[in-house]
Amino acid sequence: MPLLPSTVLVLLVLLSLATWCVVVARYQIGLPLLPYRPREAARLNTVAVVIALGWIAIQIAETLSVMVLSTDEDLSTDIPTLNIVWVTCFINFAIVALLWSLLIGFKPERLEQLGVTISDWRQQLWEGLIGCLASFLPVIVVLLMTSFWRTDENQNALLQLLQESDAPEIVLGIVVTAVVGAPLAEELLFRVILQGWLMTRVSVKEALLMTAAVFSLVHGFPDAVALFPLALVLGYVYHQRNRYFTVVCLHACFNAVMIGIAILGNAVEEQAEVSRLGTQSNQRNVDGVVTNNQLNRPKLTSANQTDL
Repeated sequence: MPLLPSTVLVLLVLLSLATWCVVVARYQIGLPLLPYRPREAARLNTVAVVIALGWIAIQIAETLSVMVLSTDEDLSTDIPTLNIVWVTCFINFAIVALLWSLLIGFKPERLEQLGVTISDWRQQLWEGLIGCLASFLPVIVVLLMTSFWRTDENQNALLQLLQESDAPEIVLGIVVTAVVGAPLAEELLFRVILQGWLMTRVSVKEALLMTAAVFSLVHGFPDAVALFPLALVLGYVYHQRNRYFTVVCLHACFNAVMIGIAILGNAVEEQAEVSRLGTQSNQRNVDGVVTNNQLNRPKLTSANQTDL
């Protein structure tokens, strides 16, 4: 990895480590990692739950079919076109609109019960940023431990598309999809609905672990392994704070940083390639000049040698 993106990763790890030091210090004096926010029990709309669980089941089935039925040569991720990226983004927004309309119905007070409010947006933003910082250390550690599984062919499809081209329209499509659409849809599906539904049937720990496992699995191999710590942080933050936009902010910040590092890495590599080609071109020009000078140099005759 180029020096500049590596420096950014080191800085993120140090900030994440500092965040975990604060977390450990709070734990040692008996304070919760995040204060628990009391809330009224929210009753989830049955139709919304069925649609959400069905959508998640389809995603899991698709992921498992790729993992189980494909050969090693077929495990590479298909690079989407820009049109597919925008269609995916539209689907995410449509899911958000449909599920929230079912969850709320004609009772706006359900928004507050499900953690949707902007009255304390500054605190939600801050908690999302802190949660994002906390997630980096475990995610990067797992990425390093599983690096032997990762290749250019099986990395995230959007990152592959970004690696092929950093045209403004492609960057815009990826940013809107990964930083806006995906966090809004996935946090609604997994944290608000799936985790909320599981907590009415199993213990809090079991609900957090099961939701994190499903969230990770949907993202496919090998991303599923590295995303499991992120999913645990997201689940814990939502359970403690009961704020939808907090986990959306956390998720969006994480994706934005990953995309930013990829863009930065591509830019550095392109600049290095331009410099390398420029150096080779200059060397060829120098070699050409030397060769021409040698060809044009007059040969010494015996008379010339006598004069010298």
